[in-house]
Amino acid sequence: MLAQTCEALSEAETKALQALADHGCVMRAAKALGVAYKTVELQLAACRRKLDCVSTAQAVAKGLRQGLIR
Repeated sequence: MLAQTCEALSEAETKALQALADHGCVMRAAKALGVAYKTVELQLAACRRKLDCVSTAQAVAKGLRQGLIR
Protein backbone atom coordinates (compact mmCIF):
# COMPACT_ATOMS: atom_id res chain seq x y z
CA MET A 1 0.00 0.00 0.00
CA LEU A 2 1.36 3.41 -0.97
CA ALA A 3 1.29 6.20 1.57
CA GLN A 4 0.01 9.43 0.11
CA THR A 5 2.08 12.45 1.10
CA CYS A 6 0.73 15.94 0.83
CA GLU A 7 3.05 18.92 0.64
CA ALA A 8 1.74 21.87 2.63
CA LEU A 9 0.57 24.96 0.77
CA SER A 10 2.61 28.11 1.28
CA GLU A 11 0.96 31.19 2.73
CA ALA A 12 0.89 32.83 -0.72
CA GLU A 13 -0.67 29.72 -2.30
CA THR A 14 -3.33 29.57 0.41
CA LYS A 15 -4.11 33.26 -0.08
CA ALA A 16 -4.40 32.78 -3.84
CA LEU A 17 -6.74 29.82 -3.40
CA GLN A 18 -8.85 31.76 -0.88
CA ALA A 19 -8.97 34.83 -3.12
CA LEU A 20 -10.13 32.70 -6.04
CA ALA A 21 -12.86 31.15 -3.87
CA ASP A 22 -13.92 34.64 -2.72
CA HIS A 23 -13.76 36.45 -6.07
CA GLY A 24 -14.59 33.73 -8.60
CA CYS A 25 -11.92 34.38 -11.23
CA VAL A 26 -8.17 34.74 -11.38
CA MET A 27 -8.24 38.34 -12.60
CA ARG A 28 -10.35 39.55 -9.68
CA ALA A 29 -8.33 37.43 -7.23
CA ALA A 30 -5.10 38.99 -8.51
CA LYS A 31 -6.55 42.48 -8.20
CA ALA A 32 -7.74 41.79 -4.65
CA LEU A 33 -4.30 40.46 -3.70
CA GLY A 34 -2.49 43.32 -5.45
CA VAL A 35 -0.38 40.97 -7.56
CA ALA A 36 -0.07 40.10 -11.24
CA TYR A 37 -2.46 37.68 -12.93
CA LYS A 38 0.48 35.40 -13.78
CA THR A 39 1.55 35.29 -10.12
CA VAL A 40 -1.86 33.96 -9.10
CA GLU A 41 -1.84 31.50 -12.01
CA LEU A 42 1.53 30.11 -10.84
CA GLN A 43 0.37 29.90 -7.22
CA LEU A 44 -2.78 28.07 -8.26
CA ALA A 45 -0.74 25.66 -10.38
CA ALA A 46 1.31 24.87 -7.27
CA CYS A 47 -1.94 24.36 -5.32
CA ARG A 48 -3.21 21.90 -7.93
CA ARG A 49 0.07 19.97 -7.83
CA LYS A 50 0.30 19.90 -4.03
CA LEU A 51 -3.36 18.97 -3.57
CA ASP A 52 -3.18 16.39 -6.38
CA CYS A 53 -5.98 18.03 -8.37
CA VAL A 54 -6.56 18.16 -12.12
CA SER A 55 -8.42 21.48 -12.08
CA THR A 56 -8.47 24.66 -10.06
CA ALA A 57 -12.14 24.08 -9.22
CA GLN A 58 -11.18 20.72 -7.76
CA ALA A 59 -8.39 22.39 -5.76
CA VAL A 60 -10.83 24.96 -4.32
CA ALA A 61 -13.29 22.19 -3.38
CA LYS A 62 -10.54 20.13 -1.78
CA GLY A 63 -9.22 23.19 0.05
CA LEU A 64 -12.70 23.83 1.45
CA ARG A 65 -13.19 20.19 2.48
CA GLN A 66 -9.80 20.04 4.18
CA GLY A 67 -10.32 23.35 5.98
CA LEU A 68 -7.40 25.05 4.19
CA ILE A 69 -9.70 27.86 3.08
CA ARG A 70 -13.12 29.02 4.16
